[in-house]
Order: sequence, then C-alpha cells, then structure tokens
Amino acid sequence: MRAITHKTILVLVGGAMVLALAGVAGAGNGSGNKNGDFEMGDFTKWVTYCETCWTTPGDMGGNWFVSGKKETPINKFSWFGPMQKEFEAVTDEDGHDTMVLTRTVSLGKGSRINFDLEWDNKAGVWCDPGTLNSNDFCGTPFNQQIWIDLQPVGADPFLKGGPDTAKTLWHTTNSTATKKGKMQLRFDVSSLSGTYVFRVAVVAGEFYLNVGIDEFSVNNGG
Repeated sequence: MRAITHKTILVLVGGAMVLALAGVAGAGNGSGNKNGDFEMGDFTKWVTYCETCWTTPGDMGGNWFVSGKKETPINKFSWFGPMQKEFEAVTDEDGHDTMVLTRTVSLGKGSRINFDLEWDNKAGVWCDPGTLNSNDFCGTPFNQQIWIDLQPVGADPFLKGGPDTAKTLWHTTNSTATKKGKMQLRFDVSSLSGTYVFRVAVVAGEFYLNVGIDEFSVNNGG
C-alpha cells in the first residue's frame, strides 16, 4: 500500500463507527480532572484542532476520536483499545494531517501531570523537522511525530518551541519504538504556576500514525 501523500487521498472504508468525532469540542477551562479519562464518551473539557480534518468517509485528513474499540475509527486497523475502563482518545487518518488535542490546566506548587499513551507508527520511521506542519519533511520522510507539551494560554496550537511552548513534556525521536502499548507517563511541572494548555500534537505526514491517550490527570501538591 502506498504511503499517505500530499497528492493522494486514500479512501479505505465506507463508514466509521465512532463514539465521538473531534471538530466541535467544548472549551476546557481547567476544572480539575473531569473527563480526563474520556469516560463521558466525548471531548467534554477538551479542545481539538486539525489542519484538514476528516469528518465523513471520502474526506482527506485525519482527526481525534473518542473510541472504545480495538480497531481504529476510520481504517479499522487492529488497535490496542482503551487503556482504562471503556473509552480513550485516538487518532486516525485518511490523508496527511496534524491533529491536536488540548486541555486547559491549572498548575501550582508541587503539580504533576499524569497520562497514559500508546501508538502505532505504520511509517516505520520518525521525522521532526522542527515544525508541526505535515507538509514539512526530513530529507526523505515527511513530518511524522508525536509532540506533547504545555503551552501558554493563547499560543498557536500548530506551532511549537519558543513562545509557543512553556515546557516540553515528551516527544518522539529517531530512537523511539514505532509501536508501543500502554505507557504511563508522569511529569513534575512544579516549576510552573498558573493556567496553561496541555497539548498532544500528532503529525501524520508520511503514513498512518495512530495515537491513543487516556487517564489524564493533574495532581496539585498531592
């Protein structure tokens, strides 16, 4: 099968059974850990963005979904499934795209951020050209990465580094495994105080990149 390219849209399924489609999301205003595990079955308290945005079969691009299945929402690839209880947020694509999931958080002394992550990079290679633009490339492969950070409120969700990143939490590198089941991540963010935006950016510029996140929480001083 050919890679997802910037001239080809792959239409692989006639429909996608999903529980919630990203695109119209409620504002996340830092109200504790409500729906950090997506068990409401939707994106309540989260905000989603994408460059192109898949919404119906035949569309190009990708999107975030809330799903409880062991298959990906668009392409029906075999998938790990939720890492906790019934639901998680997961990406899938029918063409190259950058998909961003955000949540506003309040941080203070002793704050820690916790979440679970899983992924399957079918490109078999990572690429970080220093941007989140799926049209950018690293010589041969197009942009293919996962980038997770904290942004200042009001920062551009499609830019990283400099004034658009307050603290980098985790990102893929050339040595990152291309497929990984549930990985628990814990970060000390006690150096920050105030309101920030937690961001997960998934760039699928080269080929399919399915990413799941679950069990997100912020512990303040606990």
